[in-house]
Amino acid sequence: MSTQEKIKKSETPPRDLPDWLLNTGAAWTSSRGYQGCRELFSSLESQSNLNRAFPRLRLVPYFDRTYRGQVKQDQNDIPDDIQDVTKAEYHYSPISGRSIRLLHVEPGIRQDPISCHLAVHGLGELPSFDALSYTWGNTNIVKTILCDGQLLKVHMNAWSALLDLRQEAAPITMWIDAICINQADMDERSAQVQLMRDIYMKASHVAVWMRPTTADTSPVFQTLASLSHLGMTEDSTSPEAPLTSDDLGRRGLPKASDPVWKELDSLLWNQWFSRTWIIQEISLARKAMLVCGANTCPWEGVTMAADYIRSHSLTAVVNVDPSQVLRLTSLAEKFRGGAPILELAQLARASKATNPRDKIYGLLGLASDAQNVTPDYSIRPRQAYLDLAISAIKQTSSLGILNYVDHWGYFTQARDPMASWIPNWTLSGLSQPLPETARIDSGNTFVYDFVPEQILLVVQGIEVTTVKDAGDTFLEYIPSIGNSVPGHTGVNWATEGYQKKRWRQWNHMATKVRSYPTGEDVWSAYIRTLVADSLPKEKQQSTPVELKTLFDSWVKFWRIVGVKRGRFLDFYESIASPEEAKDATLFMAAHQAAAYGRRFFVTQDGYFGLGPFQTRSSDRVVALCGGKTPYVLRQCTGKKGGKEWRVIGECYIYGISKDVLNIHTTYETFSLC
Repeated sequence: MSTQEKIKKSETPPRDLPDWLLNTGAAWTSSRGYQGCRELFSSLESQSNLNRAFPRLRLVPYFDRTYRGQVKQDQNDIPDDIQDVTKAEYHYSPISGRSIRLLHVEPGIRQDPISCHLAVHGLGELPSFDALSYTWGNTNIVKTILCDGQLLKVHMNAWSALLDLRQEAAPITMWIDAICINQADMDERSAQVQLMRDIYMKASHVAVWMRPTTADTSPVFQTLASLSHLGMTEDSTSPEAPLTSDDLGRRGLPKASDPVWKELDSLLWNQWFSRTWIIQEISLARKAMLVCGANTCPWEGVTMAADYIRSHSLTAVVNVDPSQVLRLTSLAEKFRGGAPILELAQLARASKATNPRDKIYGLLGLASDAQNVTPDYSIRPRQAYLDLAISAIKQTSSLGILNYVDHWGYFTQARDPMASWIPNWTLSGLSQPLPETARIDSGNTFVYDFVPEQILLVVQGIEVTTVKDAGDTFLEYIPSIGNSVPGHTGVNWATEGYQKKRWRQWNHMATKVRSYPTGEDVWSAYIRTLVADSLPKEKQQSTPVELKTLFDSWVKFWRIVGVKRGRFLDFYESIASPEEAKDATLFMAAHQAAAYGRRFFVTQDGYFGLGPFQTRSSDRVVALCGGKTPYVLRQCTGKKGGKEWRVIGECYIYGISKDVLNIHTTYETFSLC
């Protein structure tokens, strides 16, 4: 097919506004007046006032990840709740040592009340059992089961899972956290959490339960099985090529218009995928099985189906997004070998937990340094995060903990504020950790003091420079080839406008600098800053002309694919040469890794940098003894009237000396609040 034929077949993007008009807007958005207005409306006080004024709206930033899965409840064949006033309420007996309770569930048909028995077993003498992986859901809705002849209240999801898992003819033995752990006993909860690794490793199977069975369930599982089978039989011999609507029927798959695809997408975006605990549960499982009533699918089948959708670009055809399955699979592969708890918590930051403490405790079963963290559900979440931060500083003899600070969700701290130097693990991380190119030498001396009364961390360092101008945050949706997601029309319109403005704003800020402090070409310094100077080896030694060609390839790509959430990717492929497309996607990957969730800034002495979401004019860039990178700090007045500093986060500055701390003999003191 010729290039002209490809262009005719592809959908053509709409005509854009003239560059002169867009660049005029970029000039305004790079001005100090615009920055002042932006910081006024994005401040903690303004956001808190909005939330107080409109509490029912539950205002959150539009870029926060929204989980689209919704649980539907089929009311048929659900037994009535047990209402027997003659039976006593169940009371847990104490449990100690390395022992757990197992739930022995008696057989019954779906309409029978659930009857079971709780028994204590030592970890060294466990019978064969299955462990449940699920979400608690709405804990305000409870049902009653019979446990040892007494009434035991359980929340709706645990009860629904038991209905689906119970056998008609034979008893089963299960471990279900909400039932097998006395949730009212904080000491027991803290102790049992430390046994989670053993529990999920020793379980014969891990039953993944996401939602009650419905009339749509069987077709969804049949489609999962078909996709999995295709993945096993095709992909070993077939190249990863996009499929069309016509290809679906030839492969025995439903038509693109079949409602089963919408139901499959809903399943793959179930809130189960968003939970912190399930990472550990899937990573440690011998065998995992997705269960929904009588329908089952091995976990390997789910991942195979998701990979088939990705590799054959089916999202663009049937609008099924497999990204949550692929993310979990990637995390499980990384976590199986174990890693430090901070690294695990950072990688799992997008996952959520009903109890904020579980953002840490829910990963301990995978942590190589779990012995340094003792679960304690009796303390407040911010105390748990503080304890982890202090432990990390002591164990590493460094300020590496500051590189995990991410304050994009500033306003969420209004309920339970914590010191700025303590990572707030309740927030989904917007940005990835900066690459190795951002590192500086941590200095020859590391001394710190912790003032518990004020939660101050007193450290030493030097002030490197001051932020003069800060651009908007890189937040745009980034599609991948063949996997665009429609999204909401109104949101698309707003985000496309932001996309057109933001990168031009950054360009305009760079062009205002006449000469770069290192003496090199300004445009080359800007391009290298956009990727934190972390281009692949074959591009590292590029000349200014070659860098500009690389950047222009990306601009051409970005102007087309940034519209309609990737709708015109086919058009871009039809007009770009293979080398140009390769350069564009290479630069996009490096740019996204370094800059997504961050702001481009220019310092008073003309350096370019990438800073955290909250970076603004007059912030200071400092190098701290024991720190891994430069950091953005903001001066404030302490409770006792003294000068203190709020940590905004890690940053990258192109061209500063890696030995900036070593060339100084005296240091300033910074009280981090």
